[in-house]
Amino acid sequence: DSQITTLGRGGSDTTATALAAALGVPCQIYTDVDGVFTADPNIVPEARLLDVIGYEEMLEYAASGSKVLHPRCVEIANKFNVPLEVRSSFRDVPGTAIVKEDRLEKVAITGVTGDAKIGRLALTRVRDVPGVAAKISRALGDAGICIRLIIQGINHDNSNDVSLIVAQDDVAKAGQILKQVMGQVGAAEVKVDPDVAKVSIIGSGVSSTPGVAGRMFQALAQEGINIDLISTSEVRIACIIRKDQLQAAVRAVHREFDLANLERKELNGV
Repeated sequence: DSQITTLGRGGSDTTATALAAALGVPCQIYTDVDGVFTADPNIVPEARLLDVIGYEEMLEYAASGSKVLHPRCVEIANKFNVPLEVRSSFRDVPGTAIVKEDRLEKVAITGVTGDAKIGRLALTRVRDVPGVAAKISRALGDAGICIRLIIQGINHDNSNDVSLIVAQDDVAKAGQILKQVMGQVGAAEVKVDPDVAKVSIIGSGVSSTPGVAGRMFQALAQEGINIDLISTSEVRIACIIRKDQLQAAVRAVHREFDLANLERKELNGV
């Protein structure tokens, strides 16, 4: 329609990957880092550059605080089986290849990410009746706010506490909206906490390796870090903690799983 627009954050990555999918060719993304590391090297100097990582793992990296690639870029590559490679714009060194998980040897943990750009909201003593979560989610969705995590805790008097994690920029607006709907769901109070962060471990073996969660929780406990909320998926375990403890948490978990010495290879003949 002849209108000038901007691509936005991650727009160039996503556009390049979409073009590669249409042309049936591999895609190289050049950025300001050498590739994907086991943790942010600014927090963990001994973090290791990954030679290869799976699409699903990379999606979790992107969604859990890593800024190497935009999630939409990885989604397109995964859907259309586009071979991706992340390389440095400033140094002629090998980068990180992103491929299908079935081409990789399975490891319990691939890396640790931290995300400080989130906030927590809670509705306390919400009525324990059908439709409450739907009303809360719809009110936030209608305002253009994405819920990154929602957890419901059961009380002993037919009421629940509902906790939500949203982007940092949406915390204030989300708090106002929840105060508007608290009467509809019978909530006693709306609590807003912008001083939280998320530390996550990611790996194809997270859900199939016994003891992974316990080791993560123990590493945090040894640093005196309390866990507010826990969320899991097939390839991720995430903990909500205090924001001022995020860097210590990332370092402790990275050390616990000895990720500085991680080695991973593509399987031959796949």
